Amino acid sequence: MDFLDKIFPKEIKIAPRPNYSPENYNKLAEFEKFKYDANIHLDIHLPDYVINLKFETLYMKDIDLNKNEDYLRFRKFLEPGLAFTAPFKVFSEEGVKVLREIVEISKSIPQVNFFTKRHPWRIRGIGYMSDFIRDLNECQKLAKLASLFAGTSLSPFTYFNYSHFNIGVPGSGKKVDHWHLDSVGFVMVAILSDCENMKGGDLQVLKRDRDWSAIDLLNSQNDDYTPEEILTVKYPGPGYAVFMQGSHIFHHVTSVKEATEPRISLIHSYMVSNCFEEDSTKFSTFKGLDPEHISFMEFARLFAWRSSEMLDELINRTDFDEANSQDRKNDRSKGKEKALSIFKMAIDELTNAYSLLNGEKDDTIGYIDPETKQFRGYDNEKVDS
Repeated sequence: MDFLDKIFPKEIKIAPRPNYSPENYNKLAEFEKFKYDANIHLDIHLPDYVINLKFETLYMKDIDLNKNEDYLRFRKFLEPGLAFTAPFKVFSEEGVKVLREIVEISKSIPQVNFFTKRHPWRIRGIGYMSDFIRDLNECQKLAKLASLFAGTSLSPFTYFNYSHFNIGVPGSGKKVDHWHLDSVGFVMVAILSDCENMKGGDLQVLKRDRDWSAIDLLNSQNDDYTPEEILTVKYPGPGYAVFMQGSHIFHHVTSVKEATEPRISLIHSYMVSNCFEEDSTKFSTFKGLDPEHISFMEFARLFAWRSSEMLDELINRTDFDEANSQDRKNDRSKGKEKALSIFKMAIDELTNAYSLLNGEKDDTIGYIDPETKQFRGYDNEKVDS
């Protein structure tokens, strides 16, 4: 994986760490024994293929990312945008072991366990409580790998999302997750369970780009029928992951019908690092899923960081005339134009943030409710565990 440092010679940006934790989410002694080491806990292999948003396939065996011409070909293939990758190895046996131990400890911590209509069982918020989870999510090797597939630099997304776990109980009849688009740009979805004797618990994706008209097609699926446009992803075993632009393609996880153990999946969420690129984040989703005081402050910090990065570009990386000896040596207007443009983008970013956080604006994206067969928002409707 030496090519990652060649492609991304600088460190990927990480949002500033909070200097405090929310109440009831302080670091726990039970997690202190786990110390993250990428050399021990990761075992990364490239996927067999990647699929773009034109739903074309590129087989990785046909390219060598150490060669510049092959990397440019790879980038050209991703110009329409990434859809998803084939499953590929990410975590070592020891990495899976530690993550499963963290899940077991987390099950006894009430404030990180959530049971809702969309997610029968999920664990969130461990990023504040565990240095291992924090360091894993902020690992440069993982961030650069995600950035490679995305075709742009990506940063890990907010602490409460760090290593979100979904748990599917065999025989419950409940989907692990319902049809939805993600409320963050990109996700890595890894499996931590033994898949060998598992029936159900499949990740399925719709091979269409943000097609809201597909609701009837998705609702037509049942145990005996799966439309051809729905692709079922089979994980070879624990430690494997799929990387996807989940904000563009509908996906869900079917119910676990039979298995020797619960299905545990790990989700890492990523946002674009470049503050001038469009951000796919949807605040209303997290407002409805997480404790509101936490989602509010996390998003306030996120919007503030993006805006400060814009202004930092103006303060530290813009000269008086944006002079370029080849073509703009005497053009004194360029600095002014860039400054005004940056001010406008920062104002728009903060105006959007203000409107979302005070409730004037709603960016709900929702999911398909299996009962009504229609999209609904996230209102944190709790159900019995």
